Amino acid sequence: MVKIAGWVSTPPSPGELTAGGVHIWKIALDAPTAPGIDGLSAQERARAEGFSRARDRTRFVAARSGLRAILALYAGGPPAEIAFEYNRHGKPALAAPLCDIDFNLSHAREFGLLAVSRSRPVGIDLEHLAARRNASAIAARLFGESFARALEGLPEKERTLRFLTAWTGLEAQTKALGTGVFARRGAQWEVLPMTHFQPMPGWVAALASPLPLPPPETWRCFAWPSGPRHPSPAGSGQGG
Repeated sequence: MVKIAGWVSTPPSPGELTAGGVHIWKIALDAPTAPGIDGLSAQERARAEGFSRARDRTRFVAARSGLRAILALYAGGPPAEIAFEYNRHGKPALAAPLCDIDFNLSHAREFGLLAVSRSRPVGIDLEHLAARRNASAIAARLFGESFARALEGLPEKERTLRFLTAWTGLEAQTKALGTGVFARRGAQWEVLPMTHFQPMPGWVAALASPLPLPPPETWRCFAWPSGPRHPSPAGSGQGG
């Protein structure tokens, strides 16, 4: 599995995202410098208020405000003016005239991952490597009985990794297509170009697209919140 060698804290300039390129952002949802709720839309604020636990609400706000701030780096203008459109499954896209910038966000616990590309639909999923309740039943439903039986014969650590590798792959691919997970089951789900990677120890992620993906060593990987923009060495922040 590809491991991300490092995360660049200097944000890119808009021109660094070329057609077909991929930028991956790691968003620290518990960072004390994360922006607040003020820059979010009314719909996003309503969703934030729907969380009963303060930590979940804070992390949701950090994920959405981070998403807006990062996309504003590519689009130009204030983060609060970023406008989204949603398909019938709820996948967001940038409203015109920025529709050539494609993105997808996944967050779990204290981290988020955001994939940004130009002229390439992308889907990304992130999961913490912890045992999942009812993993066998979910595996049987989504990946078939033979896969579920194979999981049962593995040690717990390997079983968790195998299940979450399959799960992140399915999530990333359905998100790239803009459909729901349970709309695609069994052997038919693994059809898109996809790369599994380890964004940090103890986590697994997958990136997928209907179009061929660039090799991981060409990805640019950035951390958010980030520092001031200044020129950075070519090739920094690549997957390794």
